[in-house]
Amino acid sequence: KRISALFGTTMSSQQISSMQREDDGTSIILLVLAPGVSNVEALTTALDLVASTGGEDCRGNKKMTMETHSVVVTDAFVYVGAHGVAGLHAGLSTLAFLLNSSEESNLSSSVPSSLPSSPPPPRMLPSIIIPYDTPKYEWRGFHLDVARHFFEMNVLINLTQRLSLLRINILHLHLTDDQGWRLPSHEKYDLLNKIGSKRYEKNGVIYDGSYTLEQIQRLVTVCLELNIDIVPEIDLPGHAGAILASYPHLGCKFRSVGSRRQGSVHLVPTKWGELDYSLCLVGDNKYDQSLSFSLEMLKHAMVLFPYSSHFHVGGDEVPSQSVDRARLPHFFDALADLLGAHDRSMIVWDEVLSFYRGTGARLPANVVIQAWQSVEKVRQALEHTDVNTRII
Repeated sequence: KRISALFGTTMSSQQISSMQREDDGTSIILLVLAPGVSNVEALTTALDLVASTGGEDCRGNKKMTMETHSVVVTDAFVYVGAHGVAGLHAGLSTLAFLLNSSEESNLSSSVPSSLPSSPPPPRMLPSIIIPYDTPKYEWRGFHLDVARHFFEMNVLINLTQRLSLLRINILHLHLTDDQGWRLPSHEKYDLLNKIGSKRYEKNGVIYDGSYTLEQIQRLVTVCLELNIDIVPEIDLPGHAGAILASYPHLGCKFRSVGSRRQGSVHLVPTKWGELDYSLCLVGDNKYDQSLSFSLEMLKHAMVLFPYSSHFHVGGDEVPSQSVDRARLPHFFDALADLLGAHDRSMIVWDEVLSFYRGTGARLPANVVIQAWQSVEKVRQALEHTDVNTRII
């Protein structure tokens, strides 16, 4: 689909060829040929141009990854040589970016709209040689909070397509928070959409929105085609205002802490900042209910996002009055175990490190720390975790 979008749907199969791994590690080759140009001629020229431009030290470079790719555009052919499928996608993104830049340049220099219209200029790729392009960072993420500020699916699709032009390979979707629940409906917990997706603002406006199963499937398909991984985030156990508005029994009901009363809420909160709404992790019965709900939501998310390798569970700004701190490692271990059983990794915000520190418990091997508060927090994350713990 990406190739057809770039070069037209009438491209014949003879214009695209693939071959086995080259000496430089290239395993996937795309060739688009001008009339009268042979595969052998184009391939030989492309490989010579890449080798002479990149230098001999590029061959066998240990820093090369499955995203490594080379691009050559001449009057006679377009060549993309990739070390893996991810590299082919990166090469196609390069071509799409070049085409997009060319079209914007043509638009900026076009005649005023008041003059008679003329046929649009042809789509032009500039002659270029890019040898062994390899990303510096494996994780190149874009984080979008659709819980507080809901975006329609068409906006997400358009955004995703633009992200691919910039080689962003991670779409981190913050789908739940105090101010809204945006996941598709769950048959057992349908009030999350009927109640949890709506905010009743002070001006009388109802701010609402959640995605349907079909919309999520569409986004998953587009991201799969563009080689972008979706990281869905379900904030647990804190930031649970929308959850508690839908299912009050999951909160610690009105436990007084000084002048503050935390627990159930009748409507989805409209306030911003660090609020006091959390699933209740105090007492065996409440803890079991909250853990069961959390596991069910992760199972729901894995069905919705079947190709996602990472699932974010939040863990930040958990109000202390709603949890038994000693049980927090067990809570996050259970979530990690569920994801690990399905070969998925779990991402948590850096506050979760403090729940394990001094307890003797160790972070599960499939946990990734996302440090967001400051550079110092990143340093702390590196200093107080296992040497193999991954950090974002």
